[in-house]
Amino acid sequence: LREQDALMAERAAIEDLRPQLQGVEHEFVVVSPAEISGERIVWVKEETPQGSVAAGNRAFAAARGDVVLMGVDDVRFAKGAVAEALSVFADPGRPVPLALTFAHRLRALDCVSVVFGRLFPTIFAFGRADAEKTGGFLDPGYRTGCADPDLGLRIWAAGGQVRRARANVRFLADRKGHGEGPQKTNAVIEKDVARFAGLWRPRFDPIWGESDGDYILLI
Repeated sequence: LREQDALMAERAAIEDLRPQLQGVEHEFVVVSPAEISGERIVWVKEETPQGSVAAGNRAFAAARGDVVLMGVDDVRFAKGAVAEALSVFADPGRPVPLALTFAHRLRALDCVSVVFGRLFPTIFAFGRADAEKTGGFLDPGYRTGCADPDLGLRIWAAGGQVRRARANVRFLADRKGHGEGPQKTNAVIEKDVARFAGLWRPRFDPIWGESDGDYILLI
C-alpha cells in the first residue's frame, strides 16, 4: 500500500501543476523505486534509495530543460509560479547564478529560510547555466540535510542572488503516513550538519553561534 500511495501522491502533484504548463515545453522527472509513466513523465529508477540529495542530483542530470523547478510530492505551487519563474530566468539582465525560492505558506504567513542571514532555496527554480557557475547542483557530500543552504551560500559566494518569488507554495498536511525516507536518520543528519558547519561557519561572524538552530532560521 505504501508504494501505491507514493505513486498516487506523485501523480497528484504532477496533475496539480499541469495547468500552469500549458503551452510550455516541459517534462516531469521523477526519481523513485516504483515506475511511474504518463504524458511528459521521465522516470529515473532508484534501485537503492541513497537520500534526497542523490535523488535530486539524478533528477537534475536527467532533466533536459534550461530551467528546473524543484519540488516534492506533498507540495503544491500557487497559481502563476511557473510563469513567474520563466519570466525571471528569461531576463537577460538577471544575475547569474540565481535561484528563485518559493515561500512556504504556513496558515496566514509566508515563510522563507535563511542561513547566516542570507536567503537560501528550499522549493525553488534554478537554471542549468546557474549550476555551472556554482560548481554543480546539490553537493553530493550531503545525504539528506544542508544541501539547500549549502547551495544558497555557493550562489551568494559566486556573486549571485537567491530571490524570493511572489508566488508561494503550500505543503499538504497529510503525508499518508510515509514519514521520512530511510536515509533521514539522526546519525545521517548530524553528519550532514557537521560537514556544513565545517565548511561554512568559519567564514561568518562567531556571533551566529555554533548550533545549526542558531544560524539556519525560518522567518
